[in-house]
Amino acid sequence: MEDGPGRGQRLLVVRNASGIGFEVALDRGFDVASATWRGINIGWNSANGLPWPPNSIDAEDGVGFYRNFDGFIVTCGLDHIGGAKRSDAGHFIHKHRKAVFNPLHGRISSQRATLSGYGIDWSASEPVIWAEGVVRQSSVFGENLLLRRRVEIDVFGNDIRLIDVVENQGFRPTPHAILYHVNFGYPFLGESTQVAGDLNRDVVSAFNGEDKRPRADFVDYFQETPVVCDLPEASVEEQETPPNIG
Repeated sequence: MEDGPGRGQRLLVVRNASGIGFEVALDRGFDVASATWRGINIGWNSANGLPWPPNSIDAEDGVGFYRNFDGFIVTCGLDHIGGAKRSDAGHFIHKHRKAVFNPLHGRISSQRATLSGYGIDWSASEPVIWAEGVVRQSSVFGENLLLRRRVEIDVFGNDIRLIDVVENQGFRPTPHAILYHVNFGYPFLGESTQVAGDLNRDVVSAFNGEDKRPRADFVDYFQETPVVCDLPEASVEEQETPPNIG
């Protein structure tokens, strides 16, 4: 990235034979910054433009995250997800750290990774494109959490896989939380988007029936949707249906 807000950061650009393309943002938590299929945008990118260096996530009463928020997958954690708040820090047993401030969705997405390696494994049963790195969230007299991440996709496959291991390298127990903020965008999502799969039927019906046209009074909201499946894996499908023309 040689121009604009993101200038100076490192990206790995991945393309496979099935037409899937994505970027791994090494300096933003080793997250997936963009995603396309046969040149068609799948992911979501904000007006922020992957700012580098990132804005302070502690700013604006802990919602500085919004100044950085951008990309197809944004990892939240490693010790906190959700709204900004203060938590007890007694487990660190330190005289100056009685409480810890948790900004919105934690700190890991603004941390710079150490690149372990990347390439194509042609010896695998299915040739795979891969990249590995480690991302650390740490403080003296605080947490010391290490995220080891491997991002991979088969050369002829259709699945982007994130394989994560989080290790507490500190000398005290510490809280751990992780959330994968997956953000889809236009034209993959549009006014006629429908969902299906192993989800609560009432929730699916309500979503598919609502008016999805942009409006001036739209606000951000959160809805927790239970997965209804007894199998090891569940599926969620999204599709565009032709609009009804009266």
